[in-house]
Amino acid sequence: MPTYHSDFFNSAIVQIGDNITVESHRHYECELLYIINGEYRVISGGVTYELHSGDIFFAFPFVEHAYVNLGINETLIAIFSPTMVNAFADTLLSLQPKEPVINISRFYQYFDKLLLHLNEIFNSKADSRLFESCLTTIVGELISKMELTSAAQPNISIERIIRYCIDNLDDPSLTADSAAHALGFSRTYVSQLISSALGGGFTNLLHSIRIEKAINLLLNTDLSMTDITYECGFSSQRTFNRVFKEMTQTTPTDYTHRRSQKK
Repeated sequence: MPTYHSDFFNSAIVQIGDNITVESHRHYECELLYIINGEYRVISGGVTYELHSGDIFFAFPFVEHAYVNLGINETLIAIFSPTMVNAFADTLLSLQPKEPVINISRFYQYFDKLLLHLNEIFNSKADSRLFESCLTTIVGELISKMELTSAAQPNISIERIIRYCIDNLDDPSLTADSAAHALGFSRTYVSQLISSALGGGFTNLLHSIRIEKAINLLLNTDLSMTDITYECGFSSQRTFNRVFKEMTQTTPTDYTHRRSQKK
């Protein structure tokens, strides 16, 4: 599943809708489902959960999940990259909740309003920092109320691949072969695992991780374009510009300019 698009707000999805039925899937992004009114059935990790008004389901990265609509309802869904909440990214990528469903009553009085406010911020295209701040607060509150445990065995391999790419993304020689060798897997296994879990290949995964870091450096540091190029593991600025445009449909310079205009 691609993570990066032409605009900051398209790298996440937040919406309120009804009758959401989704077949079993998993992806790099986190996914939050808040039942405002109505009932849903969620299947995650082989366990079935019956959700009612006020319940929240929070899927960490790579956790398989499916939704079955059980009638008239109103639901908020948010899908976002773990690095959009940098303070909790490592936790989200290495752990998972023992119980992924929690009721709104476990939180302070206005937590439901904060969830709805996230949708308002997203759809108003407000300052991205306001969206990230609200999202980070929500994720922090959820994590603080959940008992976390090590990721389940089926997800460990894909998480190891993702983590290896993140830890070595500044290496321009990083390939599926070198990653597989370092992790003790075959190249075929790595390719099949990434395709099954994320719907793409190793190169697309690596490019996605590199461009996500590049966007973070573009928006939050004063590093030059050359420094960002090598910091993110690209062998040349020409390659960086080409891949950036492939992933975001714009150039790094234009992206930075557009984001500065929205602030």
